[in-house]
Amino acid sequence: MEKTMKKTFLVSCAVMCLVIIGGFRPVYSQKSDANGTFRYVIVDNRIDPSIANEDPERRFIEVLINRKSFSKKNLVRLFRLISDRFPNPGLLYVTVFSELNNVPTPEERDVPMVSNGGQAAGPIPTKPTARFVRLVDKSTRIIINFPKRAPQVVELR
Repeated sequence: MEKTMKKTFLVSCAVMCLVIIGGFRPVYSQKSDANGTFRYVIVDNRIDPSIANEDPERRFIEVLINRKSFSKKNLVRLFRLISDRFPNPGLLYVTVFSELNNVPTPEERDVPMVSNGGQAAGPIPTKPTARFVRLVDKSTRIIINFPKRAPQVVELR
């Protein structure tokens, strides 16, 4: 029990440090579903402006979700909530982490990025992650990654 309390305290401290150092305002949410509740926090939310007429604006969001809540059903619900919350710009990329240690730090975000779908440089995820893409034509897709397993792709309607 004491070990669990220490972990909870350390995770809470780490998230608060990210809030203070990162200069962003986290969005907390709690939603109910048939399996109970799941919590998530938006740890990064930025818009990449267009640089030419053919280049649409895009939004990049990073989310931290409790590992116990990382399921296909909860991810589908989470992505629908985020997509509804952020209807613009039409092009939306969401990355979901299930482990705080896999979320890039502000210093890691400062490193120049290579074109890899907008995910900042940082640690290679060792826990499950998911990517959600909403294209300008409103088609959507989720890619769920479990370490050492093939990605699972889910088309949303």
